[in-house]
Order: sequence, then C-alpha cells, then structure tokens
Amino acid sequence: DDAGDDAAPPPVENELLTQHARATSERLVAVKQEAADERERADFQGTNAMYLTAQKSELQRLVSDAARALIEADVPTHECPDDKTPFYYMLESHRDDGKQTVPWNPEAG
Repeated sequence: DDAGDDAAPPPVENELLTQHARATSERLVAVKQEAADERERADFQGTNAMYLTAQKSELQRLVSDAARALIEADVPTHECPDDKTPFYYMLESHRDDGKQTVPWNPEAG
C-alpha cells in the first residue's frame, strides 16, 4: 500500500471562476474608492456650507448696520413689503404691517 495513492488529485483550475473572482475583486476595490471619494466630497461640501453660512451672516450684519446708520442719518427711506425686501435688509421683521423701512434712492425708483 502506497500512502501517495490515497491523496486527492489537485483541483482543476476553473478559468471562468478565476475571472469572476478577479472582476469581483476589482469592482470591490473600485466601490471602496468611490465611497471614500464621496465621503471626502461630502466633508468638503459641509465645510463650504458652514463657511458660506458664516459669510452670509456677516454680510447681513454689515448691511444691516449700514442701513441702520443711513436711516439714523435721515437719508430718504421707503416702506417695502417683507416679500419684496432683500434678506439683508430684514431689519424690522417684528412689525405687524409686514413692511420694512429701508434706505431708498428716490431717483432710482
């Protein structure tokens, strides 16, 4: 009795299975890279959104301060409906009549 006779023959390599495994592995690597890229893009957009929100708030504060100073200096003003007033002039959103007093150039209309 020869001990080598009982050994199983080496497995037959299945070329189709090998190609499928290779393609699946390549796709997995690509999907992981896409996910990493998407996370990076989302982080970047979140950072930009926070920065732009801060800039908008700063712009609104600067314009509001300038508008108040102009109104206090008795420049011509206009009563604008809230829905026609740009967001940066929303100085009196507490008013019951739904209007804002804003600096106005009567010659410009």
